[in-house]
Amino acid sequence: MKAKVFSAAAAVLIAVLLGLSGFFGFRYYNDVYRQKKTIDNAYNDQQMIIDRIKPETQTYINMIKTQLSASEGEKFKNRQVFENNNDLLKDCKDVNKDIMAWLEIPDTNISYPIMQSDDNDFYLHNGVDGNYNYELGCPFLDYRCQSDFRGFNSIIYAHNMDQNRMFSDIPLYKDADFFKDHNTGYLILSNEVKQVDFFAYLTVPSNSFLYNTVLLTEQEKNHRFVVWKCFVYK
Repeated sequence: MKAKVFSAAAAVLIAVLLGLSGFFGFRYYNDVYRQKKTIDNAYNDQQMIIDRIKPETQTYINMIKTQLSASEGEKFKNRQVFENNNDLLKDCKDVNKDIMAWLEIPDTNISYPIMQSDDNDFYLHNGVDGNYNYELGCPFLDYRCQSDFRGFNSIIYAHNMDQNRMFSDIPLYKDADFFKDHNTGYLILSNEVKQVDFFAYLTVPSNSFLYNTVLLTEQEKNHRFVVWKCFVYK
């Protein structure tokens, strides 16, 4: 009798364990695996668009690098190249007119179009083509900032994600040696290319004064936080 009772109890226990295993397995598949798969697919779809519309960043970067030491003839030749291109971001704008620039930081995974909408919410959830992409979003310029990046502050946002996506490489600048060796980035606009000199890495709260895009005093106007080496070809 005891053996039968033990066998029945064991069978019930096994059934419960199998049921729990199936339940938690389904929960993992539904809440983790399927969600991750969906995000991975959305990322790959967006990356295909980005790769297709990416401007000739390395060509433009090389031209900017030669400007300081170039002869007048070389400068004129480079200027003509830019003048012959009506819009350096034409392929980008054919996909979405909200693309204002392209940010390139050498030796990182940061090579993305920079969007701008009427608020700071839309591109937190939507991709470069303007479609919902499961909260991956896309790097974007604060809606309060000038779209030509000529304002006092030009604030660019993007998610800090895993797997080297979006702005996940920014924390690399916490390392002093990395910062020293990678202190330059490039911003490609429709009719110009800006060389950006990085001077500091800061971890700041969401209410930091650095997010203020309004100039209140002449002293603030004279104290630039960001140094641009800008070569404009019009």
